[in-house]
Amino acid sequence: MTTLTVSPAYGRDYKKKGDAEADWTAGKDFRIEGFGQYAGAYVSSRDAAQLKADGYDSISIRFSRFTRQTFVDL
Repeated sequence: MTTLTVSPAYGRDYKKKGDAEADWTAGKDFRIEGFGQYAGAYVSSRDAAQLKADGYDSISIRFSRFTRQTFVDL
């Protein structure tokens, strides 16, 4: 299982995991966290086909000031 970690873009944050998951499903932008060539790039659910092709099968969304996370299957 390969997971890509993202955080809400443009200063957004969420208090509830349902809100984060809803915005992912709605296609809002998230920022890729971590190291590597894609760190800092923006991604959304519209990019799911490309993410699957790159070998990812789930997304970890960090929220609530990076203290909580939820997982979404691609």
